[in-house]
Amino acid sequence: MVDLWFARLNASELYSPRRFEWLDGHEVERYLLIKDDTKAKRFVAAHIALRQILGNYLNIRPFDIEFYINLYGKPFINNGPAFSLSHSSDGILIAISARGTIGVDLERIKTVDFQSILCDICSVSELKRISQYPYNYINWLRFWVRKEAAVKALGTGLQSLGDVAIPFHSKKSDYFRVILRQDGDIKFWYLYDLDIPYGFMASIVTNQARIVKPIKIVDIFS
Repeated sequence: MVDLWFARLNASELYSPRRFEWLDGHEVERYLLIKDDTKAKRFVAAHIALRQILGNYLNIRPFDIEFYINLYGKPFINNGPAFSLSHSSDGILIAISARGTIGVDLERIKTVDFQSILCDICSVSELKRISQYPYNYINWLRFWVRKEAAVKALGTGLQSLGDVAIPFHSKKSDYFRVILRQDGDIKFWYLYDLDIPYGFMASIVTNQARIVKPIKIVDIFS
């Protein structure tokens, strides 16, 4: 099963200095690279939330969690649950599964010009299929969210966007099969569109079928 948490981040009251000390060196380095103060605080808050939730799963203190990074920068825990974190604007979405592979993406609904980056994010077959549809930024945003969730599930970075074949449909669906290519292998995984309140859109991709639990909307920092 996959557990999901969604929370809003209040930039003025995100976390205590004590909780900042939960972060490891890699997380602190990433934090220091963020120039915008609000975005930096939200980054810290999202990672504190992740550690808090994972600590409950592992029955250890949040600051004792040791993350490892694969060749493409995807974090993981040795002998721990699979997890995926996404944050956009003041929202965060966390997915955790005791088994299998998962990737989640969350985006604030907004007007985005995707037409200028089509060739960078689409496979050849997708370009042919998408050209049949009139441009609509909501459809394109949903396509991008699905695409990024799939790439995060693969754990191979955004350079793999062209290796992921995602359905381009105007309507939201609860469940799709998706094709992912990795190191010459073809994988058939599962994509779920998620119902997120407050003007957000999200999807999750996993190698497990029909196992996504309802989203828990929580105040993590209370």
